[in-house]
Amino acid sequence: MPESPLKLKPLGKTGIQLTVLGLGTLTVSPSQNNLPVRQAGNIIAYAVEQGINWLDTADLYNNYEQIKAALDRLANPPHIMTKTYAYTGSRARKDFDAARRALDLDHLTAMMLHEQESPLTLAGHQEAFCALLELKEKGEIDAVGISTHAVSVVKSLAAVKECKKTVQAAIKLPGRQEEFPIPDCYQEADFVFPLLNHTGIGLLDGSWQEMEDASEHAARAGLGVLGMKLFAGGHLLSQRIKAVKTALSLDFVTSWAVGMGSQEEIDVNIDWFCGREPGSELLRLTDSTPRRLMIESWCEGCGSCLESCKSKALRLSDGRVVVDSSRCILCSYCAASCPNFAIKIW
Repeated sequence: MPESPLKLKPLGKTGIQLTVLGLGTLTVSPSQNNLPVRQAGNIIAYAVEQGINWLDTADLYNNYEQIKAALDRLANPPHIMTKTYAYTGSRARKDFDAARRALDLDHLTAMMLHEQESPLTLAGHQEAFCALLELKEKGEIDAVGISTHAVSVVKSLAAVKECKKTVQAAIKLPGRQEEFPIPDCYQEADFVFPLLNHTGIGLLDGSWQEMEDASEHAARAGLGVLGMKLFAGGHLLSQRIKAVKTALSLDFVTSWAVGMGSQEEIDVNIDWFCGREPGSELLRLTDSTPRRLMIESWCEGCGSCLESCKSKALRLSDGRVVVDSSRCILCSYCAASCPNFAIKIW
């Protein structure tokens, strides 16, 4: 890896050192900018050459080919962290093997359970999580984690991390009096990857302040903390400076994954995360209006996208899907689920 101008920070107790800025690769993937493989590879490689030392991806993003194009031109690969929606151990291992083969790597830095929605989904995914722990024990990954848009999930992980192994951790769910038990296997989690932005756009429960407090509690409990959705999927692009300043004020966060689709966007974010003021021309080139979700005219109204939208931003009307832009966080998971490729982010 080249010497980076970006500060390095430890990811919890894993021994992994990450630059304070990471590259979120969803932006270049088929469900967002849909860049040609070579172009996407060049952008990813450029980010690494400028000093960013880790990439965030997922099985859902369908962009391993793009990342592989970057790896082919880099002497040393960055840390690669991917995610799986698996419920079963066999599916988790299959997703790991698919990533490893597609990237032509024997080893990945980390693998996560993708977008856990509540303590109930943590319980439902525990078999897959145990499979990730087995991969770690074999030395095929270095760390295991959880990505989430839910305050209750971060609270659950902090609670189970603080519990002694002889005590069953539990948490109260919103609107319920009884406590819900957290499976013991999550004591072995190394880090959590929550949605953090200064407005709370995209949270499934709780407020921005509650997510900040829960994430800081998780860090005190020994979990590494990564931050995502700094710009709320594009909603906060008009408030970029405030969003970055807020992020950098949260010392308990090791690093932030930021989606970047051009060399100019990489340069301007590296400047900000290094404490430098970007030049006026760079700011002009990267100044953009917030993106939006587009439903193309050929939408057949099959409804397959509605289930994938955890923000409840989609509904059927007159035989086709319509979007409530005030609720949409531009995660593009709906686009990945559309059989007719009728959903795009512009």
